Amino acid sequence: MASQLTHIDVAGWVALVYLAYMATLGGYGAWGSLLSRYPAGKIAPLSLLVPVVALLVAQVFLRESLNAWQWLGVTVVMAALVVQVFGARWFKAT
Repeated sequence: MASQLTHIDVAGWVALVYLAYMATLGGYGAWGSLLSRYPAGKIAPLSLLVPVVALLVAQVFLRESLNAWQWLGVTVVMAALVVQVFGARWFKAT
């Protein structure tokens, strides 16, 4: 690990700064903003989007290929979120 840290290049430092500051502060800022406007019970399920977004960003920007299990996981999480967010309206309408 010491070797990794002593030989880090500019791209590594940029990635470190981005992850440490931009992504963390942006994520917490967005989460705090949502919590100030909506009850926690309404937005807490949206935290399940974190791994889905991470997989999709890796596929788009890093050209990672997702396997069938990962796509299945994305599909299951998205289906569960749709039911969680819109399920009460659907059951009330019927």
